[in-house]
Amino acid sequence: MNRSPSLPPVLWTQVLGLTAVQIAISLMWIIYGAYLPQLLGEFQIPSEIGLVLLIVENGLAIAFQPIMGALSDRSLHWVGTRFPLISVGVVLASALFLAIPLLAFVKPVSTLMQWLVIFVLVAWSLAMVAFQSPIFSLLIKYAAVPALPLASSLLTTAAALAGVLRPSVNQFILSFGPLTTFLVGSIVLLGAATALRAVDLSKQPPSPEPLGGDRLSWAMMMLIGGVGITVGWGNRLMIDSFGRVFRSQLPEANIEQLMTWVFIGLALMAVPGGLVATRFGNRRTIIAALIGAIAASQLMPLMPNGILLGLCVTVVIFALGIILNGAFPLVLSLLPIQRAGLAIGMYLGGGAAAVTAFAMLFNNPDQIAIGQGLLMVAIAFTLAIGCLLWSYRLQPASPSA
Repeated sequence: MNRSPSLPPVLWTQVLGLTAVQIAISLMWIIYGAYLPQLLGEFQIPSEIGLVLLIVENGLAIAFQPIMGALSDRSLHWVGTRFPLISVGVVLASALFLAIPLLAFVKPVSTLMQWLVIFVLVAWSLAMVAFQSPIFSLLIKYAAVPALPLASSLLTTAAALAGVLRPSVNQFILSFGPLTTFLVGSIVLLGAATALRAVDLSKQPPSPEPLGGDRLSWAMMMLIGGVGITVGWGNRLMIDSFGRVFRSQLPEANIEQLMTWVFIGLALMAVPGGLVATRFGNRRTIIAALIGAIAASQLMPLMPNGILLGLCVTVVIFALGIILNGAFPLVLSLLPIQRAGLAIGMYLGGGAAAVTAFAMLFNNPDQIAIGQGLLMVAIAFTLAIGCLLWSYRLQPASPSA
């Protein structure tokens, strides 16, 4: 995709539109998570089915994310825009989201209705997947490659703030009633996607050249999936490990409040992390952050007082901010620009694989010992470093890498 020299490195209006979509997606998942136990209870579906749904939804996303990303690349190639696929996914997701609370009005409860509920929940999650890879791949259209980490920092901040709000808004959300809350979620998503489409750049003419051609590297695709798995696994365990370390080292502290500050820290670190990565190169900055996260996380259980523990936690939070913020820019730089949808899809599919494996292996994450959890974090992040070092062999470093 050609970018005129007169364009700024970051098109902030478009990036803000993309951030609005990220906020809408996070809001819908918060609403879904808050209401799911109530919905399962109303239809007399065992609560254990919630875990099964998580595994099934993420298991399907492993393949569905790359497929939808690749289809959006085809759409860009043939019609000059990704928005036809994005629009279909957004409309389906909004409609199915609103259908979830409407199911509660259907009586009486029967086995058929229980299966219908499960079908609608899975269908909604797939509809959400359908537009995520295509829409987040637009980031490469809105920022020059060296400035991608800075542009991505707005998305990271929005996602981290969702983590801050999730524990405190669950009951607040339900107090409005499911139908009203789900309607608001659907309207917010439709509005955000419509606003993004309105500010999006004019569509490019269809490309006469073969899509990707011989430049598509299957090894690089597998590497991107590996980054998604290792970063997703390490981040999931690291967030859980914070709570276990706090309970062990600070038994009198309010753990829920401390975890809120962890997510606030991730939100605050996103922009500084993006600036650092833009200044020194995203790939090398992520490698340094992974090393810092490994070292500081292993020291956390050894800290004799809260001040030193707080220092280690701050280092880990800053490192995680850089890692999570740099992920989209990293994978977008590893495949040809016309394969941006596939790049994002492979990364998100790898993340879904990590969530699926974690849910299958650990029914109760609280039972993971502190040392065991932090060791698995170190292994996951070490493997991520290996993936990034391997990427240098597949794609030599540029000055901004």
